[in-house]
Amino acid sequence: MAEQEYEIRNKHMLIVAGALGLVAVLLVLWNESRIRRENDEDLIDILVAARDLKADQRLTDEDLGPERLPKRLVPQDILDDIARASDRDSLLNLETNQEVGKGKIMGYTYLRGSP
Repeated sequence: MAEQEYEIRNKHMLIVAGALGLVAVLLVLWNESRIRRENDEDLIDILVAARDLKADQRLTDEDLGPERLPKRLVPQDILDDIARASDRDSLLNLETNQEVGKGKIMGYTYLRGSP
């Protein structure tokens, strides 16, 4: 009789442990999706120089590359100067007024006749 009670108790403990494990996995997945959603809302789509640009160079599609950055990494004082990915078409054929290194964030202050 004692063996049967022991078996039943082990089955109950196994079911409880499995249920708690499932709840833990679901909570971790929920929290991860919440964090990803918060991070996606905090990203900004910008344009960077896809290659080294010379002064007085007319911009082409190949000169601009998209980049996603967290807003917290972009200083507030240059946020309005940054060229957004959505502005790409309006920047084409504009000229640079100074050299811009590859990978540098494109700002309107680097462009002559910016919109």
